[in-house]
Amino acid sequence: MFNKSFSDLLEIREASASSAVGLAEAQGWRPTMEDAFVMNLDAIPGCSVVAVFDGHGGSTVSAYGARELAPRLAAALGDCRGDGERALARVFLDLDAALRDEHGAALDQIGSTVVCVLVAPDSLTCGWLGDSRAVLCAGGGASAPLSFDHGSTRRIRSSRRGLLRL
Repeated sequence: MFNKSFSDLLEIREASASSAVGLAEAQGWRPTMEDAFVMNLDAIPGCSVVAVFDGHGGSTVSAYGARELAPRLAAALGDCRGDGERALARVFLDLDAALRDEHGAALDQIGSTVVCVLVAPDSLTCGWLGDSRAVLCAGGGASAPLSFDHGSTRRIRSSRRGLLRL
């Protein structure tokens, strides 16, 4: 279908010269990119936000989520007295409601998974919906899963519904 190699579709970026955060994305063989990301190291005083939205059926949901996540999370953290778990849960629900209000039935055939890590000086908080994954890496390799897939064949493993604080 496409006359491109995988390396032609791959793009690698770094957030800043002084950071240890970067990303690589590949459109794959779809006609358009459906995924989006957030890599905001200063959106919230004292915290960094890194998130991936894996869009399905189009980019509407993933693009909206990436655009709205950090500002809504900053506000929610203030309302939740800095509790990252509560703030992420609130933001995920708010994003879903806002998308439904704005797009209604048009969202019946499209959507997105999300995995978000809130990095504070003394903690990591990971929230996710769907089968996108976050893995903690140390010493050059994966050391611990931060998320576990939600799916029809796997039950949610805790009452926290996709929120993990380390």
